[in-house]
Amino acid sequence: DSGVDSAARGIGWTGFSDVVCSDDRIGTGLWWDAVCGYVAASKMGADCLSVVLSLAVAGFATEPFATAHFNQIAHFGLLANVLSVPLMGIVVMPAAVLAVCLAPLWLWGVGLWFVDQGLQWILFVARKVASIEGGVGHVVLPSALVLPILGISLIWIALWQGRGRLVGRVGVFFAFFLWAQTTQPTVLVADSGALIGLKGADGRTLRALKAVGL
Repeated sequence: DSGVDSAARGIGWTGFSDVVCSDDRIGTGLWWDAVCGYVAASKMGADCLSVVLSLAVAGFATEPFATAHFNQIAHFGLLANVLSVPLMGIVVMPAAVLAVCLAPLWLWGVGLWFVDQGLQWILFVARKVASIEGGVGHVVLPSALVLPILGISLIWIALWQGRGRLVGRVGVFFAFFLWAQTTQPTVLVADSGALIGLKGADGRTLRALKAVGL
């Protein structure tokens, strides 16, 4: 984190100036405290950055498949993951294991209470992020070839070594190119047949039918 790192550097320079300008042990103690604070802040910033980067990579790898199936894209998905996913590994999963271990003693409620608190926080984050204006975008359904080409290309990049990875990258770009060329159909019909959408110059007009069957 650049802000934390800059603050730590400022503290470190303050301690260094105290050492230079002072001959007593107070200056040495301040310098040592500043060095320890700088190291701790730098390590914490590196850990936070690694969590954000890992979630960003995971989101980039899975987002196209989720978008293709739900026809929606979450613009603030990374924010929600950063605020909730670490809690799943730190609190929820260990608490679930604790509940199983305490089950023979009829004390599983202790672990389940922590599981409930963690899940409540995750649901709270999901609701807040989903309520942000413009947080969800709608994407057209890709053609049948997009996901197979994209999946095979990503696997190729993960497994292949050397310049052969270029083939996988070309496949990824080609898959997104095909996706971009996909157009929405003129008429959309709900699975139950109770709702029909007709695309026009002013957008799509929806019509609800009285009977479920056509």
